[in-house]
Amino acid sequence: MKSVVISNKAAFEKKLAKIKNDGCENFFVVSDFDGTLTKMFYRGKPRPSVISILRSENLLSSDYSRKAQELYEKYHPIEIDEKIPIGERTAAMENWWKEHYKLLISSGLRKEHIEKVVNSKKLKMRRGVDKLLKLFNTLKVPVIIMSSSGLGYDAISLFLMKKDAFFENILIISNRFVWRDDEVVGVHHPIVHSLNKNLKVFPEALQKIQNRRNALLLGNDVADVKMIQGVDIKECLKIGFLDKKSNLKIYEEIFDNIILNDGDMEVVVRLVEEMFK
Repeated sequence: MKSVVISNKAAFEKKLAKIKNDGCENFFVVSDFDGTLTKMFYRGKPRPSVISILRSENLLSSDYSRKAQELYEKYHPIEIDEKIPIGERTAAMENWWKEHYKLLISSGLRKEHIEKVVNSKKLKMRRGVDKLLKLFNTLKVPVIIMSSSGLGYDAISLFLMKKDAFFENILIISNRFVWRDDEVVGVHHPIVHSLNKNLKVFPEALQKIQNRRNALLLGNDVADVKMIQGVDIKECLKIGFLDKKSNLKIYEEIFDNIILNDGDMEVVVRLVEEMFK
């Protein structure tokens, strides 16, 4: 069964050669988290996002699950409706997360709940991710993980630590809680949501990649390419994990490589080894 599609082989090989020639000291990585570094499907069904596990496994309360679902039904249609002006959609995403964080705080979110989410069988690292992250650490290549996840930095960093895959070269740009002992009492700003998930918005990300002009982008949605929009980049190798077979043509227009069937990260490991080892 075919597992990888190369959109344009000649263009892909040319891009690969340029990145290789410039060396790893001019290279950085930006990656989505949910469905990219983690698997998309569980027993044939879509896996929930990190924060959705709180709701799907009733880790807080039935009242939280109901209200979180209501917020999703209210705001998600606005999130994906490109006929609505971007300013209105952005404001709606800000309001969505503000309301959701108030709900999480009033529902008594604690560190133990994040631990349960990270330990859930529904959250599984894509095979080869730990190997890839270790390789980038050895090569001293900066890795920026961008995620609009509601449980953000706290869940992602704990997940990587449990896999022995959280290194000094990794910067997580995501939502981050304010803690009082083990209980959430607030959230740091700016809030990261799907419409501001871009390196330009976060100075610490630009600082991390300073003077590096070649990139590897990893995502599972065509919108993930917006993470590098407007950033001064010479060459960007874009690899996408296909969510639905019906979207293949769209993915071929956006990504250089498309990994099919919720495949593993080994193909990316081999590519990086080919370029820099």
